[in-house]
Amino acid sequence: MAGFTVLELVIVVTLAGILATIAIPSFSGLIAEQRAKAVATDLVLALTRARSEAIKRNANVSLTPVDADDWAKGWQITDASSNVLDSHGAAPAQISIGATLTGSGNSVIYQNSGRIDPALTGTVAFEITSAQYSTGYRCVTTDLSGRPNTKKTTPCP
Repeated sequence: MAGFTVLELVIVVTLAGILATIAIPSFSGLIAEQRAKAVATDLVLALTRARSEAIKRNANVSLTPVDADDWAKGWQITDASSNVLDSHGAAPAQISIGATLTGSGNSVIYQNSGRIDPALTGTVAFEITSAQYSTGYRCVTTDLSGRPNTKKTTPCP
């Protein structure tokens, strides 16, 4: 006769349950990390697009948060006349974005050369963290040349 006995079935189901309880927390951490990574990538793309638009238009272009106090609610790229060139919606609810923009208020301004506006006297950094897990974090920085980069580190400079 082919098939499983009840004892074999109980053992297999028990082992599957044990493996699932071990794997699910790790999987949740992976999801949180991927969400943070996706938001960091979107932010790098927005910075790159703002830089490209400034060069193309031969004018200043800004990347500003939709809500002045919270980058996680989204951001937009605007030209010198405050026309919105592109916008990004809110980050997932578990993700927070802390911005460190020394000397410019709360926006990143690219000049027509593609460089950061000298009013930003040093640090341009965004720390992306996940409220669920401490492993879901990314740091997006931009040097004065205007090129953004991302890395997995905390705290952000």
